[in-house]
Order: sequence, then C-alpha cells, then structure tokens
Amino acid sequence: VFPSNRVAGWSSSRVGGNLDGCFRPNGITMIGSMLRRAGHTVTGLDFRDCDGWEAVTAKFLSKKWDVVCIGWLSAETPNAEEFIKIVRKHDKGVHVVCGGIHLTVSGIKEMQGVDTIIHGEADYAILDAINERPPYIYSNPVQDLDDLPFPDRTLFSPYEKTTNFLPLLDIPFASVMFGRGCPYGTIQTLVSGAGTRDVG
Repeated sequence: VFPSNRVAGWSSSRVGGNLDGCFRPNGITMIGSMLRRAGHTVTGLDFRDCDGWEAVTAKFLSKKWDVVCIGWLSAETPNAEEFIKIVRKHDKGVHVVCGGIHLTVSGIKEMQGVDTIIHGEADYAILDAINERPPYIYSNPVQDLDDLPFPDRTLFSPYEKTTNFLPLLDIPFASVMFGRGCPYGTIQTLVSGAGTRDVG
C-alpha cells in the first residue's frame, strides 16, 4: 500500500502532466517483486488512484488480505495511520507490516495497529516479516543489488505511461535505479545505515 496523496491529491494519478501523481514508488514495487518471486499473490493499492477515503476503504474491502504492507514518507504519516485504523476496523486478524524511510529514520519500533515494523531495506526482510512475523526487524543494506528483481510496475495503474518524467522527454517514461542509499553521509544516512551502492 502506498498512502501517498498529500502532495499530489486524490485521483492525481489520472491527471496528465502530474509527475507527483503518476510516478510509481520503486520501494513498494520492488517489495512486490520479491513477494511474487517467493510465490505470494500481491495486489497494489495507491491512494492517488482513489478519489477519497470511501474509495480506499472499498478497495481494501474488495479483497481478502492475509498481510498488508505499507511504506511511506514522513509527510504521508497521517494517511498511513488513518489507513491502519481502517484495516483494524474491518479485519482485526490481518498481519500489518510497515516500513519505509519515515520509520527507518525516525527510529519508531512500535505503532498502534501494526504487527511488524521493518527498519532499513526490506527487500529480503519482508519475507521474514510475512513468514516469521516478528514485531521488529532491522535489515542490513542489500549488498548485491543485481540479485533483486526488477520493480513490478503491474501492481499499480499504468498512468506512468501518460506523463513524461521531464518536460522534454517523450511519453511513456519509466524510472531506472542506478544506485541505492545516500552518497552524502547525512545524519539520516547514518541512522538508516544506508551508504551508496551501485547496481552492477
């Protein structure tokens, strides 16, 4: 689940020319690829594809979820917290896993309604979170980026194909990751333990 709409707005993925609305998050799509590679059925839910909380709730209720994985930036924390309340209201038995840069940098290890929190890169840790279900996982940075599958862009609607990434580039566009981590040695980098690593 990508609870991001506070910058771009509801239904923003359908607005041509809105980069914030159509850009697909690599983190969530890579987690989806890892889960599918391990044999799990994966469904994506992007708030920018919905026109409000009723639509988010309806999409959640339209499927049977064994596990809900949520990742977000700090600005999206209110959305994430509200979505967790929706999940718990309608399905108290679903296993809720949360991660992403906000939780990693903030050091939060417990949240109301959350079963497992992952700090660091969740590419492999997500499998432990689903199979073993511990309350907290600290994941070391992935060293062999070539072992990771490509992001699964089928998890979300295909609006990436309707908006150019930069104004002078042709449509469709797609993002490509050449490295991971922060090359500047900032406090956030030190907290998360993520230095720069290049893709093979």
